[in-house]
Amino acid sequence: MSRYVRPKRPVAVVNQPFFSRNFILIVVFITLFALAHLIQRNYIKEMLFGIANMQTRVDELVEENKLLQAKMFELSANDRIRKIAETRLHMIDRNRKANVVYYDDDSTVSSVEMLTDLLQLDNLAYQNPNTLIHSLGE
Repeated sequence: MSRYVRPKRPVAVVNQPFFSRNFILIVVFITLFALAHLIQRNYIKEMLFGIANMQTRVDELVEENKLLQAKMFELSANDRIRKIAETRLHMIDRNRKANVVYYDDDSTVSSVEMLTDLLQLDNLAYQNPNTLIHSLGE
């Protein structure tokens, strides 16, 4: 029995790449994932920094609002408004009794002097004895 020997075929040696195609795809995928992770991490840091700045600004605005409210209450106090109305605007308190001034047409005081003296009722009676100042309700 003789053994059947196969004839040897010539074998071609093919240079295979150092890394396989699958290995390269995996490395590219991991690299893209790492890059996306770094970009997202940087974006989150920027957002947190912006939030911290906004929180600081909100705190500053709250403090400014408190100061403005205190100033508003101070400026809108009834005593202050009444004082300004009487001194600068020459207004009278409506609860104060109204004064009616009777004067004689033959008096020596002119109408211009009379109007200027109406602002100073005490002086009006002193300068013109013919003028009678009568307060209603007395």
